[in-house]
Amino acid sequence: MGPRSLSVAASLLALALIPVARGAGPAAPLPAEKVTEIRAALAREDFDGAISLAERLAASEPLSSVARMWVGRALGLKALRSSLFTQLSWGKKCKRAFEEAVALDPEDVDARFELARYLFVAPGLAGGNHDLARIQIGELAKRNPSRALMTEGLMKEHEKDLSAAEAAFRKAVETAPVDHTSAGALASFLVRQKRFPEALAFWKARIDSNPADLLARYGYARTALDSNSGLAEAAEDLRAYLAVPPKPDGPTWADARWRLGLVLERLGQKQAAIHEIEEALKLIPGHAGAKKDLERLRAA
Repeated sequence: MGPRSLSVAASLLALALIPVARGAGPAAPLPAEKVTEIRAALAREDFDGAISLAERLAASEPLSSVARMWVGRALGLKALRSSLFTQLSWGKKCKRAFEEAVALDPEDVDARFELARYLFVAPGLAGGNHDLARIQIGELAKRNPSRALMTEGLMKEHEKDLSAAEAAFRKAVETAPVDHTSAGALASFLVRQKRFPEALAFWKARIDSNPADLLARYGYARTALDSNSGLAEAAEDLRAYLAVPPKPDGPTWADARWRLGLVLERLGQKQAAIHEIEEALKLIPGHAGAKKDLERLRAA
């Protein structure tokens, strides 16, 4: 994959960290602390460590599609950061892990989503195949129509059919209005198209309809950072998010404190910003984004 393909693939794979609302056939829960360890390693950009942790978890939970899916996610991010000489090898391992996750539990919509996404993002040499991706989208539609529409939107965007992509994203939200995964996908699409006022308005409408929706408030804050607007509201939303323990599949407190620090920096509150980012690093030592921004702030 060339530099542009890597950028597109990275933006799509980042959706793996959007909070997930499960569809039919809920998979057995994994030990929360084990998943937290994997996510912390990914936040540190310790991809080898994340792969090792995920593989150990999968070995201890051999029937868990979710454990195998985390192996695939770690391998996928490793592939994106690898040299051109090793990307194909890591990518094929990633695909195999997602295929194994689907085989372990054909009803696991998250595993099917990850496999479909790999199939339309990866080049043919690494096993990418849009026709096979469409088959997976069809299987998703039988189990979770909203997730199928969201996945179709991502594929259409990857194919540069932006009008069809937007239509699919909006239909996904209409189909499952409370699904945060579909909501995040639509908002992220608008941000990638630089349609910041629309993205902010989308999150604002969700917050107005349910002020207790902390994931919507977190989404608003992220979009405010992307657009460099609505920052005062973003700080309030992130503080509200930090007032309640995060769900295991939601954004971590470390990410929330890091982003709060960035918001405060733009509001001209440098020392408060440094404090928040330091707190983020206490929660996940070595957090790549927080570490980089703390070094930048201290040097300024």
